[in-house]
Amino acid sequence: MSASDAKLERNPSSEPSPKRITEMAWGFAPPLILEAAVRHKVFDLLDTSPKTHDELDAPSVSPLVPANKPPSRSQYCPGRAE
Repeated sequence: MSASDAKLERNPSSEPSPKRITEMAWGFAPPLILEAAVRHKVFDLLDTSPKTHDELDAPSVSPLVPANKPPSRSQYCPGRAE
């Protein structure tokens, strides 16, 4: 067996576990969640005092969704037309 063949052999203990694969697959989520919270000013809304989900979702508090109007695509994708 040559040195290159030895490198190609798989050692079952060196293969990633399903848990590790899941960790790698979801590793991108935390930075995206933080980026979305910054973009939508969630931290600014929470700066004055703690708020519940319902308080943050209220039209008087949240600049994202006006009262009685569903969000338009342009609200979430600035620069895009409807």
